[in-house]
Amino acid sequence: MAVKKNLPQPPKKTQLTESSRMILQGYDLTTAKYKANLYQKRMMLAVASAAQSKIDGVRHIAGQRFKIEEGEFPIISVPIDLILQDDDSSNIFAVRKAAKDFIGRVIEYQAADGSWVVFSPIITATIPRYGSVVQLQVHKLLWEAILDYRSGYRKLDVKRAIALKSVYAIRFYELFSGKTEPIIYPVAKLKEMFAIKDKYKQINDFVRKVIEPAKRELDAAAPYSFDFEPVKDGRKIIAFKFTPLHYPQRENEDAEVRDLQRKLSLF
Repeated sequence: MAVKKNLPQPPKKTQLTESSRMILQGYDLTTAKYKANLYQKRMMLAVASAAQSKIDGVRHIAGQRFKIEEGEFPIISVPIDLILQDDDSSNIFAVRKAAKDFIGRVIEYQAADGSWVVFSPIITATIPRYGSVVQLQVHKLLWEAILDYRSGYRKLDVKRAIALKSVYAIRFYELFSGKTEPIIYPVAKLKEMFAIKDKYKQINDFVRKVIEPAKRELDAAAPYSFDFEPVKDGRKIIAFKFTPLHYPQRENEDAEVRDLQRKLSLF
């Protein structure tokens, strides 16, 4: 699924400056099916940030410099503190375990040309015994999917996304960032997307464990969140209608204030 030079590109107004924290991510990858824990999801966002910094020729995205060794399977040097955030910044073991567990996992999505694409996002990982970066060799299809805008794209504030504490909050943020129109997602689609097809057999459990915690975190800390309501077939809930919410005042809030709000609001 090579990304061809003549693929439709985002409008020029979305080109980003060196001081920007924004990235563009292909819509197919945004809605892809995969399982990831918080550290693994942050790795994916870091790779997306590196791709953005590369195509825009900028040095920093989200306050970080990314070293990229180009090749068929690019190697991205990711700052460990970007993955750990405000957790124990010396906990290299957690990063090593997350990288190890991520190797062999698969991402699956249907590309714009109708073909199904399945691949492991991380090929190898090198975590130094002493140091501040982890080197991730990523599958070329991950790199290409980030930059493939044929089905559209999402524009994300990656610094805010990486700071979120829940994988589900991050994924909902990716889905609704920059959106204004309501969208309906079948329950089965969401569970497949989040790789929890066999969990939360009861709809109430899915709402309580996945949707509501993600909404609480986004309401407390992000510039985009959502409202939701069930869509029924008779008495059975088959989908949810999501209405994006935008909090523009948060786009310039101080990071420490946002973090305090998040901690106070989650429990």
